[in-house]
Amino acid sequence: MTIPARGCAALLSAVAVAAGVAVITTAPANAASLGKLAITPTKGTAGNGTIADEGSLISVKTSAGCAAGADSFFVTITGGGFTTLGHPTYVVGKRLLADAGSLSPSDPILTPLSQVLSETAKDAGVTLAKGVYTLTLSCVSGVGSTNVGDFTGTFTMTDGTHFAIGSAVVPPVVHVVGFKAKPTTTGVFKVGKTVSISRVTWRPTTVSVSFRWRRDGVAIRGATKSKYVLVKADKGHRVSVTLTVTKTGYKALRFTTAAKKVA
Repeated sequence: MTIPARGCAALLSAVAVAAGVAVITTAPANAASLGKLAITPTKGTAGNGTIADEGSLISVKTSAGCAAGADSFFVTITGGGFTTLGHPTYVVGKRLLADAGSLSPSDPILTPLSQVLSETAKDAGVTLAKGVYTLTLSCVSGVGSTNVGDFTGTFTMTDGTHFAIGSAVVPPVVHVVGFKAKPTTTGVFKVGKTVSISRVTWRPTTVSVSFRWRRDGVAIRGATKSKYVLVKADKGHRVSVTLTVTKTGYKALRFTTAAKKVA
């Protein structure tokens, strides 16, 4: 449900002793960082919101107690379609510290989210996408009127269904070698003539290129230069060349020119 900003305090009060999910039109004020959130399990699925998905529920644990004056907390999610401002989603509705097994504000909090990620996204009207998401546990006091500090932790959606914990699982940015115009072969395709690769402008400009000339698609032994002298064995056949372009940090490119018949 969506409620106006003036109803926020009423909402927080209404869910003070039970977990729930709600979307509000104002974000809580920025608060001091109190520490990190440990997130478990280390990997899993977003789930489908069924009983069988209980194992997909994420739990969070604070690295310390909430802070003096706190009597309750809530957890929010940002990343992807979940926004920091405008419509933050309450993943765990406001709960008393005692309901999370915390004997006092100084004890670390351990609590599961109220829903699996797929249901949370559905309620928020967003689609889970590949990328990094942040969970924030906010410690509050006075029926949510004051935010006394936050704990944060991150997880990565490795696709739209699976998640994992840790910076090592952040999907790397894949750069692909490209070209301004397609490579072609130039020269007269006749026995005894030399044919070569057209001048190519690569993106990025500095790359390593290897060549493999082919006769009817089959690699020609020893023909690994940018130029090739056509021999008697090529007559009547179609000759092409495959370029393999590489650069550190980039995905290699393989490109084969159009085959041309040798006279």
